[in-house]
Amino acid sequence: MPKPQNLLIGRIGKKETLAGSKVNLTANLLESKFLNFFTDPKRCRTLQAVSFQSLLWWQEDQRYLSKPTFTRALYWLPILAQNMPSNSPDFANPKWINRHKFMFNFLDINGDGKITLDEIVSKASDDICAKLDATPEQTQRHQDAIEAFFKKMGMDYGKEVEFPEFVKGWEELAKHDLKLWSQNKSTLIRDWGDAVFDIFDKDGSGSISLDEWKAYGRISGICPSDEDAERTFEICDLDNSGKLDVDEMTRQHLGFWYTLDSNADGLYGDFVP
Repeated sequence: MPKPQNLLIGRIGKKETLAGSKVNLTANLLESKFLNFFTDPKRCRTLQAVSFQSLLWWQEDQRYLSKPTFTRALYWLPILAQNMPSNSPDFANPKWINRHKFMFNFLDINGDGKITLDEIVSKASDDICAKLDATPEQTQRHQDAIEAFFKKMGMDYGKEVEFPEFVKGWEELAKHDLKLWSQNKSTLIRDWGDAVFDIFDKDGSGSISLDEWKAYGRISGICPSDEDAERTFEICDLDNSGKLDVDEMTRQHLGFWYTLDSNADGLYGDFVP
């Protein structure tokens, strides 16, 4: 039997894929990296260093774990499950429908009751990226992410979509992304977030400041006031670091747009219902 390798896990919130490797986590490492983190429910919500699927893998491969570590993993398994975004969003909820009706109207630039991918790309890439001084490469990456996101909803260039089809597309997108999330795989909403952060993150720190988010909110129109931007930080800064990273933003956007997680309410202040 091959000797298990130790795994040193970095900052909580960073995604790690454990599949395909045999990992021996000591009780001390688990305690220092996970147990203290779990004592704060707010911070627990952003946990992605070990996914639900990874814990299931631990359960199946007990022989690679010390008994104390395995016991702790089993103890935290249901708690982690409760703090992950729900995989069963309520698509019939009026709140869910109204939230996406707002987004439809926001994207309907000419106000004709129809939207196209052309309008979305024009607003998001040609307008927003230009004002944020994105490089051509960053602009293309951002556009690619937006295209993949909205094409998953059934949209395409030159195709006019009215609200009933739009909201139905959101349902399919939500089911698609939540399935990937449950498998610790990258989601389309995460890919879009990565593209946005790539433009903001000038120093390569992996996070953005409140001032940077305020600038994006004003330029994009999604968070137009300083008060709304500050509310975003209050909702998304799960580790109270004073900055936002893409893991935090992904977790809260999944909850806001897909599952109506009450912990994500107010993501855009009072601007988006």
